[in-house]
Amino acid sequence: MYRHLGRDAALIRVKGRQWAESVVGKSCGRSLENIKAGDILSNVYDQVICGTEPRFDHIRACIPRADDEIEWVSYQRLLMPVTIKGGEPALICLSVTTPDVSIPTPVQNA
Repeated sequence: MYRHLGRDAALIRVKGRQWAESVVGKSCGRSLENIKAGDILSNVYDQVICGTEPRFDHIRACIPRADDEIEWVSYQRLLMPVTIKGGEPALICLSVTTPDVSIPTPVQNA
């Protein structure tokens, strides 16, 4: 669930302030019950939620902007496991866009 998006959050730059205001209090993804086995993106979150270790990643991803155009965004992400009211496991995701992400480019074959 989106609880807070900082004034300078990268997602606000990509998706827009109106989007950010509309998602606070809403789910930001699928619940653990709806994650398919082998879903590499969701499995990372599941591993952090079910474990006790934080995870730091360098990521380059296609993110749809508010105008539905796709933008490649490089960012660093820190995922931290937490426990919320009632003892339910959850995670905190902190991210920052940066040009200093070092991700190898796949080799292009002609």
